[in-house]
Amino acid sequence: MSKVITIANAKGGVGKTTTAVFIANELSKKHKVLLQDSDPQGSSTDWVIDLENRSFDIEPANKRTVGKTKGYDYIVIDTPPLNEDIIQAGVNVADLVVIPTASNNMELDRVYELVESFGSEKNYKVLITRADLRTKAFRFIKELFDEEDVSYFNTSIKMRTSISESFKRTIHEESDYVQLVKEIEGLIK
Repeated sequence: MSKVITIANAKGGVGKTTTAVFIANELSKKHKVLLQDSDPQGSSTDWVIDLENRSFDIEPANKRTVGKTKGYDYIVIDTPPLNEDIIQAGVNVADLVVIPTASNNMELDRVYELVESFGSEKNYKVLITRADLRTKAFRFIKELFDEEDVSYFNTSIKMRTSISESFKRTIHEESDYVQLVKEIEGLIK
Protein backbone atom coordinates (compact mmCIF):
# COMPACT_ATOMS: atom_id res chain seq x y z
CA MET A 1 0.00 0.00 0.00
CA SER A 2 1.40 3.39 -1.01
CA LYS A 3 1.95 6.09 1.57
CA VAL A 4 0.38 9.34 0.37
CA ILE A 5 1.80 12.77 1.14
CA THR A 6 -0.38 15.67 0.04
CA ILE A 7 1.13 19.14 -0.27
CA ALA A 8 -1.74 21.56 0.30
CA ASN A 9 -2.51 25.22 0.88
CA ALA A 10 -5.26 27.27 -0.78
CA LYS A 11 -2.79 30.14 -1.12
CA GLY A 12 -0.55 30.29 -4.15
CA GLY A 13 3.14 31.13 -4.04
CA VAL A 14 3.91 29.44 -0.72
CA GLY A 15 6.20 26.73 -2.07
CA LYS A 16 3.82 23.81 -2.72
CA THR A 17 5.33 22.77 -6.04
CA THR A 18 8.91 23.24 -4.86
CA THR A 19 8.16 21.22 -1.75
CA ALA A 20 6.45 18.46 -3.73
CA VAL A 21 9.35 18.16 -6.20
CA PHE A 22 12.08 18.17 -3.54
CA ILE A 23 10.23 15.68 -1.31
CA ALA A 24 9.63 13.34 -4.26
CA ASN A 25 13.28 13.61 -5.27
CA GLU A 26 14.61 12.92 -1.78
CA LEU A 27 12.23 10.00 -1.15
CA SER A 28 13.14 8.47 -4.52
CA LYS A 29 16.71 7.86 -3.33
CA LYS A 30 15.40 4.92 -1.27
CA HIS A 31 11.84 4.32 -2.49
CA LYS A 32 9.72 4.03 -5.62
CA VAL A 33 7.94 7.40 -5.86
CA LEU A 34 5.19 8.94 -7.96
CA LEU A 35 4.59 12.69 -8.05
CA GLN A 36 0.98 13.47 -8.96
CA ASP A 37 0.51 16.95 -10.40
CA SER A 38 -3.09 17.93 -9.69
CA ASP A 39 -2.56 21.61 -10.50
CA PRO A 40 -4.14 22.45 -13.89
CA GLN A 41 -1.20 24.82 -14.49
CA GLY A 42 1.07 21.75 -14.46
CA SER A 43 4.00 23.44 -12.72
CA SER A 44 5.44 20.21 -11.30
CA THR A 45 5.25 18.55 -14.68
CA ASP A 46 6.82 21.56 -16.43
CA TRP A 47 9.65 21.54 -13.93
CA VAL A 48 10.68 17.90 -14.08
CA ILE A 49 9.34 16.19 -17.20
CA ASP A 50 12.46 16.75 -19.31
CA LEU A 51 15.09 16.46 -16.58
CA GLU A 52 17.56 13.64 -17.07
CA ASN A 53 18.39 13.30 -13.38
CA ARG A 54 14.77 12.70 -12.30
CA SER A 55 14.49 9.48 -10.30
CA PHE A 56 10.72 9.44 -9.72
CA ASP A 57 7.68 9.15 -11.97
CA ILE A 58 5.21 11.96 -12.60
CA GLU A 59 1.62 11.98 -13.84
CA PRO A 60 -1.28 14.41 -13.97
CA ALA A 61 -4.11 13.86 -11.50
CA ASN A 62 -7.57 15.19 -10.76
CA LYS A 63 -9.97 14.94 -7.82
CA ARG A 64 -10.98 11.40 -8.82
CA THR A 65 -7.46 10.04 -9.43
CA VAL A 66 -5.33 11.59 -6.65
CA GLY A 67 -3.66 8.91 -4.58
CA LYS A 68 -5.24 6.08 -6.58
CA THR A 69 -2.19 4.77 -8.48
CA LYS A 70 -0.64 1.51 -7.24
CA GLY A 71 2.87 0.10 -7.33
CA TYR A 72 4.64 2.93 -5.50
CA ASP A 73 6.06 3.19 -2.01
CA TYR A 74 5.12 6.87 -1.87
CA ILE A 75 2.75 9.11 -3.79
CA VAL A 76 3.38 12.85 -3.42
CA ILE A 77 0.44 15.04 -4.49
CA ASP A 78 1.04 18.64 -5.57
CA THR A 79 -2.29 20.47 -5.19
CA PRO A 80 -3.34 23.73 -6.84
CA PRO A 81 -4.24 26.95 -5.05
CA LEU A 82 -7.88 27.99 -4.83
CA ASN A 83 -9.35 24.63 -5.91
CA GLU A 84 -11.06 23.29 -2.82
CA ASP A 85 -12.33 20.12 -4.53
CA ILE A 86 -8.87 18.90 -5.51
CA ILE A 87 -7.31 20.05 -2.24
CA GLN A 88 -9.98 18.18 -0.27
CA ALA A 89 -9.61 15.05 -2.42
CA GLY A 90 -5.85 15.10 -1.79
CA VAL A 91 -6.36 15.62 1.93
CA ASN A 92 -8.88 12.76 2.11
CA VAL A 93 -6.40 10.18 0.74
CA ALA A 94 -3.33 11.51 2.58
CA ASP A 95 -1.39 9.70 5.25
CA LEU A 96 0.27 13.07 5.90
CA VAL A 97 -0.68 16.58 4.78
CA VAL A 98 2.21 19.02 4.45
CA ILE A 99 1.06 22.66 4.55
CA PRO A 100 3.76 24.99 3.25
CA THR A 101 3.53 28.61 4.35
CA ALA A 102 5.89 31.52 4.08
CA SER A 103 7.17 32.89 7.36
CA ASN A 104 4.98 35.97 7.54
CA ASN A 105 1.66 36.79 9.14
CA MET A 106 -0.22 37.34 5.86
CA GLU A 107 -0.14 33.62 5.08
CA LEU A 108 -1.58 32.36 8.36
CA ASP A 109 -5.32 32.73 7.67
CA ARG A 110 -5.26 30.07 4.95
CA VAL A 111 -3.21 27.74 7.16
CA TYR A 112 -5.71 28.04 10.00
CA GLU A 113 -8.69 27.50 7.66
CA LEU A 114 -7.15 24.32 6.29
CA VAL A 115 -6.14 22.98 9.70
CA GLU A 116 -9.62 23.69 11.11
CA SER A 117 -11.21 21.80 8.21
CA PHE A 118 -9.33 18.63 9.23
CA GLY A 119 -10.74 18.31 12.70
CA SER A 120 -8.54 16.27 15.03
CA GLU A 121 -8.31 13.19 12.84
CA LYS A 122 -5.91 14.22 10.05
CA ASN A 123 -2.15 13.78 10.33
CA TYR A 124 -0.71 17.12 9.20
CA LYS A 125 2.23 19.42 9.78
CA VAL A 126 2.88 22.99 8.70
CA LEU A 127 6.14 23.61 6.86
CA ILE A 128 7.61 27.08 7.17
CA THR A 129 9.18 28.02 3.82
CA ARG A 130 11.38 30.92 2.74
CA ALA A 131 12.42 31.18 6.35
CA ASP A 132 14.91 33.67 7.67
CA LEU A 133 15.67 32.15 11.06
CA ARG A 134 17.07 35.46 12.37
CA THR A 135 13.84 37.44 12.06
CA LYS A 136 11.23 38.28 14.67
CA ALA A 137 8.52 37.23 12.21
CA PHE A 138 9.92 33.69 12.03
CA ARG A 139 10.12 33.37 15.81
CA PHE A 140 6.65 34.90 16.21
CA ILE A 141 5.04 32.36 13.85
CA LYS A 142 6.57 29.42 15.72
CA GLU A 143 5.42 30.88 19.05
CA LEU A 144 1.94 31.44 17.62
CA PHE A 145 1.77 27.85 16.35
CA ASP A 146 2.82 26.64 19.80
CA GLU A 147 0.14 28.76 21.50
CA GLU A 148 -2.57 27.65 19.05
CA ASP A 149 -1.45 24.00 19.17
CA VAL A 150 -0.74 23.92 15.43
CA SER A 151 1.57 21.06 14.48
CA TYR A 152 4.64 22.11 12.50
CA PHE A 153 7.88 20.55 11.33
CA ASN A 154 11.08 21.08 13.29
CA THR A 155 12.73 21.65 9.91
CA SER A 156 12.10 24.96 8.16
CA ILE A 157 13.08 25.64 4.56
CA LYS A 158 15.48 28.55 4.53
CA MET A 159 15.30 31.13 1.78
CA ARG A 160 17.95 30.17 -0.79
CA THR A 161 18.40 31.34 -4.35
CA SER A 162 19.61 27.85 -5.28
CA ILE A 163 16.09 26.54 -4.65
CA SER A 164 14.27 29.18 -6.71
CA GLU A 165 16.82 28.99 -9.53
CA SER A 166 16.44 25.22 -9.89
CA PHE A 167 13.04 25.41 -11.62
CA LYS A 168 13.21 23.56 -14.98
CA ARG A 169 16.99 23.24 -14.61
CA THR A 170 17.77 20.61 -12.00
CA ILE A 171 16.75 18.85 -8.86
CA HIS A 172 19.68 18.96 -6.50
CA GLU A 173 20.13 17.76 -2.97
CA GLU A 174 18.97 20.49 -0.63
CA SER A 175 19.92 20.03 3.03
CA ASP A 176 16.66 21.40 4.46
CA TYR A 177 14.60 18.99 2.34
CA VAL A 178 16.90 16.10 3.28
CA GLN A 179 16.16 16.84 6.93
CA LEU A 180 12.45 17.33 6.21
CA VAL A 181 12.15 13.92 4.55
CA LYS A 182 13.78 12.30 7.59
CA GLU A 183 11.02 13.87 9.69
CA ILE A 184 8.35 12.70 7.24
CA GLU A 185 9.61 9.13 7.22
CA GLY A 186 9.42 9.14 11.01
CA LEU A 187 5.80 10.28 10.88
CA ILE A 188 4.43 7.76 8.36
CA LYS A 189 6.22 4.47 8.73
